[in-house]
Amino acid sequence: AKLVEAMVKKGLMARTEQLRVEREQTELNGQLNLAGETIKKAKAAITEAQLQVDELGLQLQQEALDELTQALAELSVVEETIRGATDKVARTDIRSPVDG
Repeated sequence: AKLVEAMVKKGLMARTEQLRVEREQTELNGQLNLAGETIKKAKAAITEAQLQVDELGLQLQQEALDELTQALAELSVVEETIRGATDKVARTDIRSPVDG
């Protein structure tokens, strides 16, 4: 802007050209500011999305852990049932109704 003013004072640039250059500079500054705001919003959206992905990952891990805990509990019950049945079979004494 100072360079343009100096050129106008020295007669190297018309006043109308100075106004056009200043208007373009103002428009470009506005576009730059808008782009900066857009970048900030995009970064915030990316951060939010990453937080949601992380939260979903933790939720899925917890669900998998809950399912594993449930399956292990069911397996323990089945194993105990098998042990009981095996013990019962081992203690069963088969006798013939007739001696001989």
